[in-house]
Amino acid sequence: MGHLIAVKEWEPDCDRDQLQEAGFQFVFEVNNLLHYKNAMCLELDKQLGNIHHDILAHENRIVQRLADFVLKYNKEIREPLKIIALIDCLISMARVAKEKGYVRPQLNQDDVHEIEGGRHPLLELLCSNFVPNDYQSGKDYTHIKIITGPNDSGKSVYLKQTAIIIFLAHVGSYVPAKKANISMVHSIHSRIHAMESASVNLSAFMLDLSQMSQALHSAKKSSLVILDEFGRGTTGDDGIALLVSALKKFYNQEEFCPHVLVSTHLQQICHYLPQSKLISHMKLDHTISGSNNLVFLYKVVEGISNSFAFEVAVAAGLEEDIITRAREIYKALFSNTEACSLQDHTPENNDTDLFTINIPEPDD
Repeated sequence: MGHLIAVKEWEPDCDRDQLQEAGFQFVFEVNNLLHYKNAMCLELDKQLGNIHHDILAHENRIVQRLADFVLKYNKEIREPLKIIALIDCLISMARVAKEKGYVRPQLNQDDVHEIEGGRHPLLELLCSNFVPNDYQSGKDYTHIKIITGPNDSGKSVYLKQTAIIIFLAHVGSYVPAKKANISMVHSIHSRIHAMESASVNLSAFMLDLSQMSQALHSAKKSSLVILDEFGRGTTGDDGIALLVSALKKFYNQEEFCPHVLVSTHLQQICHYLPQSKLISHMKLDHTISGSNNLVFLYKVVEGISNSFAFEVAVAAGLEEDIITRAREIYKALFSNTEACSLQDHTPENNDTDLFTINIPEPDD
């Protein structure tokens, strides 16, 4: 296209060829601008050409030469890049350790983990009052920790931060803790909540079972196994049965039992597990405020916790009449009686009898 002269229309319905006699050749019109080419434009085209496209073409030639050079010396370039990447990683780890108060972990081969004041390296960046927690496992400590507590009380965070600390110690990093004595582990296995995906062609529950199966078959004495809410993808009874059976396989290994961390809402499993020196029950501590609200303390202590589902529902903003109805249904389910009609609470609603639950009397 080259160089052009652009002029505005000088009168309505002007003759585009009016400038032909003056040596201007009409090329095109766009946005009410008439574009012409004359002898000067042709001379500029001849002397300068299309500079923009020449620049792009020259850039492409440079990039191509660079690509040819990289391919030719690929091996020689990759080796120093690996070293640079390693140095970059080490500098980043050192900087984070210094700025966030990480400590150098002690490593042992005694199959003992002792973490004092452990923290989650990411979540502590999001809150100024992150609550640290301890973890001990192996030899003089229990190998299997069953952790119960309400939703949002910190169970999953505790499991993940423990696994992250042990992993960081194995890659040579300082760890987010007050003190850490970490045993060398054979492997880390996790059963963490899985999202369904068409690319996997498995349901979330099947993915959970697959992860559990991998842990059961591959975990060694020094392995770490974290099980976060296993069994939530099926009925409560089935979930309890599967989880208890899996834990039985672990504690039956006795001195070869791996280090196992379990978080669950199914506190009923505690009734099906034996009294064993390998098993301990932990919970996330809480308190009740003056306004009768549930307050999480995020501190791991010994004991078995309730799910506090109704209190959590109140904190989440569910309306009081919904909570009241839920308590009635809960009571009816566990006393094997009929729940009163919902109409008794909302007489203005003539359709609420659709939600009435009638529990049949047991057969004689």
